[in-house]
Amino acid sequence: MEMYSTLEEYRKVYEMLADEESRDIYLNKLNWLISGNQKYIDAIVVKYLPGVPLLKKAGVAELKKSMPQDREVVLYGAGSIGKILLRYWQDDDRFVGFCSQTKEKQKKGYCGWPVISPEQLLAQKDMSVLISTTRSNKEIRQILKEGGYPQDQIYSWAEYDYEDPGQYFAPDFMVYGDEEVFIDAGCCDLNSTLQLRKYCKHLKKVYALVSTPI
Repeated sequence: MEMYSTLEEYRKVYEMLADEESRDIYLNKLNWLISGNQKYIDAIVVKYLPGVPLLKKAGVAELKKSMPQDREVVLYGAGSIGKILLRYWQDDDRFVGFCSQTKEKQKKGYCGWPVISPEQLLAQKDMSVLISTTRSNKEIRQILKEGGYPQDQIYSWAEYDYEDPGQYFAPDFMVYGDEEVFIDAGCCDLNSTLQLRKYCKHLKKVYALVSTPI
């Protein structure tokens, strides 16, 4: 029943999209979120951004190989990216679960795996930590650094991911008025708002919403 409800919501969003390009991009992005397969993002780039080079950074397999085989691994960030990365780690004997500051997830776990607090992680300092979020990457690194966590045991998914900070706001396809209002739905560290400020000089008000805490 829950899956049907989710699919129904996706269908409603799809039907609201105004043109074929939007629907095509939406489906490719949705397939990427479900599968984690980079080919769906590449399809968007090839078709709609022909001047942008495809991502050629190392993937999850290379990242896993670079991490010590005799050290347990925890994903710091129990959100959407952590859920995607779980597909690559759930059958790995090194993987032990997630780390999150969210109390509810610490109590109930996430995707069937235990969730420890940042304080518990800092008390151990004996695991490889993969930061599984892009928005809070710097913040988490700072927390670990200040807590004395060995820097050579910290890895970041942001180094294996790509996001063009100007992809939403570049003036070649956006026209700004004198009193713009921005709704940042899914805000974590106001990064999108800060990027918008570089292009929009007359930002009147911002509404920031947090949907999935890490």
